[in-house]
Amino acid sequence: GDDTYLVVAADKGTSTFSDIANNIAKDRHFWLDDAFASGGSTGYDHKEIGITTKGAWESIKRHFREMNHDAETQAFTVVGVGDMSGDIFGNLLRSHEHIQLLAAFNHQHIFLDPTPDQVVSIQERRRLFQLPYSTWADYQAHLLSKGGGIFSRDQKMIMLSPEVRAAFAITEKSLPPEKLIQKLLRAPVDLLWLGGIGTFIKASHESHLEAGDPTNDLLRVDAHTLKARIIGEGANLGMTQKARVEYALRGGRLNADFIDNSAGVDCSDHEVNIKILFHKLLREGTVTRSQRDALMKDTTEDVTQLILKDNYQQTQILSQLERLGADHWGRWQNLIHHLENTVKLDRDLESLPSDEDIERRVAHGQGPTRPELAILLSYSKNALYSELLSDPLCGNPFYESYLFAYFPTPLQEKFPQAIKEHPLRKEIIATALANILINRMGPLFILEQVAAHGIAAPAIVEAFFLIHGWLKMDDVWQAIESMDNKIAVTKQMQAFQSIQNILGNSITRFIRTGIKSKLPPEIHELLATVPLWMTDKQQQAYADSVALWQDFPKPLAEKLQQLSLIPDVLMIHHLANTANKPAEVQGPLYFQASEAFAFGNLQDVLSKVKCHTDWQESMLVHLSCDAVAIQAQLILSDDGLEQWQEKYATIIPRIQ
Repeated sequence: GDDTYLVVAADKGTSTFSDIANNIAKDRHFWLDDAFASGGSTGYDHKEIGITTKGAWESIKRHFREMNHDAETQAFTVVGVGDMSGDIFGNLLRSHEHIQLLAAFNHQHIFLDPTPDQVVSIQERRRLFQLPYSTWADYQAHLLSKGGGIFSRDQKMIMLSPEVRAAFAITEKSLPPEKLIQKLLRAPVDLLWLGGIGTFIKASHESHLEAGDPTNDLLRVDAHTLKARIIGEGANLGMTQKARVEYALRGGRLNADFIDNSAGVDCSDHEVNIKILFHKLLREGTVTRSQRDALMKDTTEDVTQLILKDNYQQTQILSQLERLGADHWGRWQNLIHHLENTVKLDRDLESLPSDEDIERRVAHGQGPTRPELAILLSYSKNALYSELLSDPLCGNPFYESYLFAYFPTPLQEKFPQAIKEHPLRKEIIATALANILINRMGPLFILEQVAAHGIAAPAIVEAFFLIHGWLKMDDVWQAIESMDNKIAVTKQMQAFQSIQNILGNSITRFIRTGIKSKLPPEIHELLATVPLWMTDKQQQAYADSVALWQDFPKPLAEKLQQLSLIPDVLMIHHLANTANKPAEVQGPLYFQASEAFAFGNLQDVLSKVKCHTDWQESMLVHLSCDAVAIQAQLILSDDGLEQWQEKYATIIPRIQ
């Protein structure tokens, strides 16, 4: 359908042809002016910033971190596709001193350095990167380790040294270039870095024709033969989607090209929207074009950080989703069917498993792979974006802060009115809300909340962002993220999962109790008081719960413990409001009823039930809500709690 504009990024074209395209747009008086093509001389230079690689590095770091390896401080071995003149390949290989590049190839040469000197090799790679143009032939051969070499792909045979054969598990003493490249792609290294053009990996059940890259048919290998522990996809289409799935099912770690290299497109998107912001200011004479260009240059680092935050959070939620495993396939199936109906997801085109394939996966205990989850993540964001865009919610001034947050801080401070009047204001807000919510809560959340409560998605979004803002959740998430490489990843994931559960339960209470538009400020005060109203048994359990977070700094551990009270606080506030009685009266009754009638035990049991289908998930929400409603009826009853306890004296022990 029609759209406001289309961002197009072409291999080797982003910086080369942008100025030409922008000049044509200006000459034809196209409304985007020099925002038509990003990355030109007056935009954000992708190669200079290294933005695509920086985004991919967030993916690579996470893979290593989840394997208990800190890629920022510990060495790791790499085989790569590309050369140092390339933006994506070159920026990674010049930026990280702990890379041990054992081999690389492009369309001209094969580079072999079986036992590289890290210090010497990175200095030489940086020298090549700074040249106006370079090939592997420009690498100073005397700096290579013993047995290394640089070979033309035009050679018929390449003699292999004992060192090369040992490094790459090769038995042959010589190989033709295409066979050697296949060996390199299958090398037992830590990282296979796909930073150059070409589709080099297919699934074993795919033909070369299906891979769609006849130029590299002689080089291509099957995914099940790969021995690299991690694959990073800086370039597009380095492997087919079916190959990604096959590799992931065998234990390999990867995402997908559109996840790993999304920072480049994200950068283009920011550039275009910033230039659109300036259109009116330029016409009015508020700023000159040279002033605009200087401001954009000054905001390069701000924009970079905004983009990398997206990359970080997107890979983080993929890791959380991956941990759900095979027990939740029914829920994923429901999401797939929903996306097929709403945003025209084509399961075959996107290489998602059929229902029969899913049955086989369940039988083998195999959940969705990261590449498959990446597809569902992306389509879910698009589906939510579409719903939000057609809803009045995005026009609400409450969400203006998310519009401002899209832009660098200096522009927020200098041009607040222009940001408020941005022609794509609603689109930017809808994008931001969909991105934040799904990165934090996952793609299943909206669909299942809608099913549980029978309300539209924008109402769920509204509840989420009210609670999100009220609790200052960004501060909490950032505090947990700051513990990268300081505590076990499993502990971080446990904290993120706990927060998701708390927010989900809080949204349920928020919606079911009919709290409107905003959360009253006095609820904050209740958080400190609530533990005093608990029974002795509950107070002890609450005190013990801080042990769950003992690996975190004490202030964060206490915050995570305190957040667990949010659903209770919302309920007590509702009971006090409904009965027109002080929270100090209703709070103790709430906790006494919870213990006397075992409501707390019931909620604990419900929270531990594994849901295999969306129907089960919905029923659990309903059961939880029913229990809360009955608890509220007990407390609001004219009889009072003591009378109820007397009335049900014979039943309470059995309930407990």
